[in-house]
Amino acid sequence: MNAPPSTTQAALKFGIYTGLASVLFYIVIILTHQFQAPINSLVNVILIVGMVYGIKEYKNQSGGYCTFAQGFGIGMFVSTITGVLTGILIMIYLHYDPALIESLEQARELQLEESNYSDERIEREMQIFRRMAGPNLFFFIFVILYVLTGFILSLVIAALNRTVPPRAEMGDE
Repeated sequence: MNAPPSTTQAALKFGIYTGLASVLFYIVIILTHQFQAPINSLVNVILIVGMVYGIKEYKNQSGGYCTFAQGFGIGMFVSTITGVLTGILIMIYLHYDPALIESLEQARELQLEESNYSDERIEREMQIFRRMAGPNLFFFIFVILYVLTGFILSLVIAALNRTVPPRAEMGDE
């Protein structure tokens, strides 16, 4: 009898693919200075596609079945790998181009001004931003954001892609 397929293999494969796609996406964002544009939300589409294809790959390997827990695990692994790869890119880029932090600061200030915040609030927000704007902290922020986003998306995607084999096929007779 063959060993059951590993969720780790599918998750690792699509985690790397999704991470590389996310890295390329952020390189384009950085080079075009589109930090505040709604296009930044497209990174979630990249993550969703990676999760769905990771689950699909596992289903193909397991005879068309994927439990909620397996799908959730695949989604979380994909999002974590993507967050780590993207965080590494941002951390390295910020070490070599500190001017990016200034561009991000300007974009954040513009965003606050467009939201009609008071001058005092804008100044407080910018002081917080300046304290937190370092390459290593950006790495951790990216990983945490990807894990949190991945948690929510994994719940939904795993629920939608859940297929449980009949009890007889699972060995419970």
